[in-house]
Amino acid sequence: FRGYKSLKPSELTHLINAGGAVVIDLSAASDFEKGHIVGSRNLQPAQVSPTHKLLAPAKQSPVVLLCRTGNASATAAKVLKKAGFEQVYVLDGGLPAWQAADLPLVKGRG
Repeated sequence: FRGYKSLKPSELTHLINAGGAVVIDLSAASDFEKGHIVGSRNLQPAQVSPTHKLLAPAKQSPVVLLCRTGNASATAAKVLKKAGFEQVYVLDGGLPAWQAADLPLVKGRG
């Protein structure tokens, strides 16, 4: 049991719309600027830490991690679960799955 849950793109839209979800995109900064989910924040995998200023206040909030392949987000999810984060999710299929579902992306730094 890995401790975190996988979300489908449609489930992520519900979580975002409900409010309070922290969406972390672990893509390279250049990829993030080419297109990311509205409201997501860009962190590099090495920055994922329970004490990071974006993550520390979200210990009880839903935290959704995504990347381009799924590898970085799964590793980061394990780090946060181990640190006691209660609601950790990984976007199943990453950003390509979001795009395949015809969901919107925004360009720039967010």
